[in-house]
Amino acid sequence: MTMTARAAIRRLRVAARDLTRNHAVTAAPRQHQSQPEEAVPAAEPAGRDLGDSIEQIGDRIRTTEQPPVVPARPGLRVAVAASPRIARGLAWEWEQVDLRPGAWSGVLDAAGLDAVLVEVRGRTVPGWGPARGEPARLAAAARAAGIPVVVWVTVPSAGQDDVDDLVAAAEVVFLSDATAVETWRKRWPGVAVDTLEPATAPRLHSPVRGGTSSRRLGDAVVVCDEAALDTVSRSGVESLVAPALTARAMPEVHAWRPTGRAGFDGSEAVLPQAVGSSLVDATVDELAVPIVDHYRVLIDAARCSPESTWTLLDAAAAQTAVVTLPEYRAALPDDLREHVATADVPVQFGREIIARLTQPEFSDREALKLQRAVLAGHTFGRRVDTILEALGRPVPPRDRSVSIVVPTNRTHEIDNVLSNVARQAERDIELILVLHGLTLDHADLRARAAAAGVDRLQLIDADASLPLGTLMNLGVDAANGRYTAKMDDDNHYGRHYLTDLVNAFASTDAGIVGKWAHYVWLRSVDAVVLRYAGFQNRYHRLVQGGSIMAESEVAKDLRFSDIPRAVDTDFLNRAWAAGVKTYSSDRFNFVSVRGTDRESHTWKVTDTEMMIGGGQVAFYGDPRVHVDV
Repeated sequence: MTMTARAAIRRLRVAARDLTRNHAVTAAPRQHQSQPEEAVPAAEPAGRDLGDSIEQIGDRIRTTEQPPVVPARPGLRVAVAASPRIARGLAWEWEQVDLRPGAWSGVLDAAGLDAVLVEVRGRTVPGWGPARGEPARLAAAARAAGIPVVVWVTVPSAGQDDVDDLVAAAEVVFLSDATAVETWRKRWPGVAVDTLEPATAPRLHSPVRGGTSSRRLGDAVVVCDEAALDTVSRSGVESLVAPALTARAMPEVHAWRPTGRAGFDGSEAVLPQAVGSSLVDATVDELAVPIVDHYRVLIDAARCSPESTWTLLDAAAAQTAVVTLPEYRAALPDDLREHVATADVPVQFGREIIARLTQPEFSDREALKLQRAVLAGHTFGRRVDTILEALGRPVPPRDRSVSIVVPTNRTHEIDNVLSNVARQAERDIELILVLHGLTLDHADLRARAAAAGVDRLQLIDADASLPLGTLMNLGVDAANGRYTAKMDDDNHYGRHYLTDLVNAFASTDAGIVGKWAHYVWLRSVDAVVLRYAGFQNRYHRLVQGGSIMAESEVAKDLRFSDIPRAVDTDFLNRAWAAGVKTYSSDRFNFVSVRGTDRESHTWKVTDTEMMIGGGQVAFYGDPRVHVDV
């Protein structure tokens, strides 16, 4: 595909986003009576008005751009009858037909439908009514047409008779509650029953919406499920949350709930009166909108069932820190539990919330680790893999392959390059070492690479007269990975550097990702400067040259200009002009290292200029342990 065609497609996507800005906040926020006199709001960044923040967040939710859906599995067509949250999350995974009551027979008659998925909450199908009615007829018709039916029970119910006809027509039934699986298997021995836990959609809940924690409009939030609170939440709100919210340092806390919607059991989400005087309350049409993306901390204490971790996962995908109830934390999978806080006494519970609001370094690190765990195993993409395996359909491996291009004319930095690459947790990688005017023994380099833990190595000899842009193009042309990353030979790249940048492609519509907010180690004075701290988790034209990662297709189309300097800036400027978005991620896992001799660097800037050029001295000493998250 030519760059002209690619740019046209990206412009169409932008236009499509502009047509889908319609998430509605349907009820005016309601202010409860003021907090007790002893409550003192925490200090806020300059220019931030707490009294207006919930209205501002409502406006932000209402005008949030819905990204155009690009299915991960084109050619796989599935009809879905589900709540907006489930339907929107699954739409990114296949070519989806959203079913509507009274208008589905024609869909089943059409050729090429691979499956029908029906969500069940308790005894009902969201938007359809009782499962024993029209949803059961839909499933029976699909089965008669030879279309596999998948039932996803997101909230089990004791009244199994109400779903008998629907389950009988299913190829496979999934339960979000693993403890209920054996009971269902005994009830329906002829139907495959298994676990399918809640999930999140990285493109719908992303740190790009709210930015890093210090830029978020809201502090702490409680988000109610679409039904009455379960006993754990009711008890936890009254015994832990309510007293914690009266702490002197606790800022304004918001509560959001869906409006005008009875839950699966006919009830609505109502918070206990115990927290009424400590919350600012607002409503929203549905919980599929990105509420948690605009807050710094989620207080996970308003679930309708113990397994309802949907909001927690959404918060994690958006890099929002989470404080939950002790019973909920204990039931979390191991990979999530260590990154979610709790306490069993009110004073400490409140401190866990306040710590994450007042210590951004602490909360940003925790939230990044939580997001990393969620994207690795708790997305709708992972759930669809499970569904396809149950239906006997092939599940192709995920392509996260990265080609790392490192041009170097410094023999003494090669071991640093090998260490940086070998350190990466992401293992589907290859190193392309472009030797600029160096005459080195290839066999020796390969042996050193193998000893360091670099499994795949390409070596390219390049004449000393070639400019840097040409060297990069030699590497780009040789790249086999889905993504191409440019690394500098003298920088430090943390263990999760590549993992987090590859993840950024899953949660944005960028064609290039990198780090404009980054640490610089000035070795001459041993100072560590944090540059452009405000440019985290946001689209920006530039990222630091040694942190560029591009879709390989984009890199091969754009190419680097055959120039000796400003190669990276030129590449990024041309990409932006062509409609390719660049995303600046977080500040972690990368250090730009400046040696004592500035003449040895391509960019000859002085240490003083580095300190005042969008930077602030953060601390002194070796930053590598501090930066690795």
